[in-house]
Amino acid sequence: MKRALNLFYGAAFAHGAISALWMTAQAGANTWIEVIVSDQHGFSPKVIRAYLRKTKDMCLKNKTSATSWNLITYGAGLLDSSLPEEYAAGGRVLTMLIDKDVPLQVRRLLIRSPRQRIQKLIGTLAWRSPADQEMIWLAARIVEHLASDLNLAHFPGALECISSLLNHKILHLPFVPGQREDGEGIDKDLLLPGLRILENLAHDTTNCTLIYNSKGLLSKIVAPVSSNEFVEDIKSSDN
Repeated sequence: MKRALNLFYGAAFAHGAISALWMTAQAGANTWIEVIVSDQHGFSPKVIRAYLRKTKDMCLKNKTSATSWNLITYGAGLLDSSLPEEYAAGGRVLTMLIDKDVPLQVRRLLIRSPRQRIQKLIGTLAWRSPADQEMIWLAARIVEHLASDLNLAHFPGALECISSLLNHKILHLPFVPGQREDGEGIDKDLLLPGLRILENLAHDTTNCTLIYNSKGLLSKIVAPVSSNEFVEDIKSSDN
């Protein structure tokens, strides 16, 4: 009996040791992947870590579900979350991918997305809480990227949300891993992405008509050009 117990305890100890070694090896492998991908492609290690964790969970539940799974689908899926931190994480992932020369793939997937996903991004442009500044900027970048493929008639209130970007507001965004290495915030002007969204929308004649007929929008568009600040900038550049 004693011999059997010793054998049992020995086997349990060996199993625990092997499990600990396996977990350590897995953690080391994950860290190595995070470092390599971050260094080579400039992605945030935090994003890669979360993506790897989600991928493992999916594979454990259903391996076939991971066949069409990638960083783009991961980011797009997070946009549907009701949790602000996950929604922002999705915006960061997709914005990073747009900046890393894979914009076409991002646009293709999002354009085929449920309409409410794009409507949510457009609605975010009108948010005004200081706590939402980063998400406003991320949503503006993504909508700018999609605008040439959007039909405004399918998105009620879109022009009102977009026009809210043209108020010359400077956003001071908090530090986001992968954007700055010094931990400082970033100043972003929403005017330019707002104008670029309208420019891309205007490639469609129906959109162009809706923009023209939108009350007060044209005056907002030309306001920066006629502003005293703009005139002074022109004068100073000529000197």
